[in-house]
Amino acid sequence: MSAVSSPNSPITPVFRCAHKETARWDAERDTDTLFQNHSVEEIRKIERTTRKDIQLKKEELRQMVGERYRDLIGAADSITDMMRCCKQASDSLNSSQHLSSALLQTHKLKGTGPIQLVATQSHELMCAAVSQMKLLVGIQGKIWGSIDAMDYEQAVEHFLWAKHIVTGLCLESIVHQKSVLDSVAVILLEQWTLIKHFQATILDCCRQNLKSVNLECSAFLHSLVAMVTLDHISIREVFNEFLIGRKAAIVEVFHPSRQGASVKSQLCQLVTIIRSSLQLTALLFCRSSLQEHSRILVSINNNLQSLQEAGLEVPATPTEIEQSTVQSSYKEWLGMCTAELETGMTRLLHHIMSVKAVSSIREAIHDVLSQVYMVGN
Repeated sequence: MSAVSSPNSPITPVFRCAHKETARWDAERDTDTLFQNHSVEEIRKIERTTRKDIQLKKEELRQMVGERYRDLIGAADSITDMMRCCKQASDSLNSSQHLSSALLQTHKLKGTGPIQLVATQSHELMCAAVSQMKLLVGIQGKIWGSIDAMDYEQAVEHFLWAKHIVTGLCLESIVHQKSVLDSVAVILLEQWTLIKHFQATILDCCRQNLKSVNLECSAFLHSLVAMVTLDHISIREVFNEFLIGRKAAIVEVFHPSRQGASVKSQLCQLVTIIRSSLQLTALLFCRSSLQEHSRILVSINNNLQSLQEAGLEVPATPTEIEQSTVQSSYKEWLGMCTAELETGMTRLLHHIMSVKAVSSIREAIHDVLSQVYMVGN
């Protein structure tokens, strides 16, 4: 038999090209030709080669189907994710629209000449905007007056009203898109620039108030309530602010600028600060078996409720501080103050040169401790 492959053999390139064109093949005739032109060993070799090609084609087909299936699954997952994202975006837009409408309704100014939706004449819009701007200008003086009077709760209320007016004017200008309101936009921004710094000023004054040595309990309470309302902090955070302020009061007693004061007066001041701090903690942050809430939480709730009833935006009502937290925080604060006291008192006592002076200081401190000391209401 000849070793040359027949041009009609399915393993030859010529046959494969012809097969692509005719797409038909007489298997029986080609088999006869194969046995006529090849030896048995060559036929076996051709068989092995053909079977190997068949296995390779099967594997290629399997991989191709698998890849297409994975692509199909991935496309289906992508479509599902896109549908979910579209639904979330649609829900977010609907929620934003609803909140914007609610915000517009809640920030309409009552009793101050609001810009009515039905207003069509430009001079009416201008008159309403100017009246509100006049209120905004007047609020600055009221805030300063409240700060000078150390009425920080009232100062916070005035600041919230100013913020409310600015927000209302901005919303009205956006809704109506009236060019007449653009003329007051520059003035509005200037006024808000002058007013917004009051937030930091009020908080600084409240913190400074916490350093006072002789101050009524109500003054401390008003300062703490103002900080919670304005800075949106929790009772635990405002308690930490209180302890920081009281520690700063102790540090100020040892400040070099106080060198002109007598050692006896300085030590008596220290005792007064420690004792008043303990009493203020008990009065404001602790609750007895007869009290459901601490005094500071009741005051905060009352203040927030009154502001909300007036139509102002206020923070959420804070939760009660745990009594174990009050105890642990105060013990930690007392430990830090003890270290500060040891250092400062050692430095002060170096100036004592006689036993008589020591005895006088001891008697003065004893008098302070023996007094029935009560922080004012």
